[in-house]
Amino acid sequence: MNSGGMTAGIDRRLTGPSHTLAVPGAEPRPPVPADKLRLGLILPTWTTTDVRWSEVLEIAGTAAEVGFDALYVSDHLLLPSNNAELKRRAGVDFPDDADVELEGYLECFTVLAALAVAIPRLALGSFVASTGYRNPGLMAKMAVTIDDISDGRLVLGLGAGDSEGEHLTFGFPHEQRV
Repeated sequence: MNSGGMTAGIDRRLTGPSHTLAVPGAEPRPPVPADKLRLGLILPTWTTTDVRWSEVLEIAGTAAEVGFDALYVSDHLLLPSNNAELKRRAGVDFPDDADVELEGYLECFTVLAALAVAIPRLALGSFVASTGYRNPGLMAKMAVTIDDISDGRLVLGLGAGDSEGEHLTFGFPHEQRV
């Protein structure tokens, strides 16, 4: 690290309330006043609704036009479409043999990379990226790459993941989540 706070070409000093890394040569985002409410939208990237990338992109563009500050993408691989697992955990009497359709999702980091190019102004975030689905080094590399593509607009939300069925379906250990 040199005296200017630079490491490997990235300025690691905080750049205002957003605490975003400043990339040399990139246009800095103007700081958001502390008294301004910021509003984000979770994009519908689940596939049982027949939403495709073109529709997600259209929704994202509309969100940018009407003044949203951020777009978020869920990080799931496959979940029951009626959230049966979550209802059971919450104590709702939901029969084990109930008809449950599985719901696929567009992949979170792929969508974020595409949004980074297509939507130039808004913050982009994972809601919430499961640390159990990817090797930590790979996830870090993906996040740094998207942060670079987006000129520092990535908001990386991380969590252990809550769906045991989703973990086990794809061969990820559920009990050792971090």
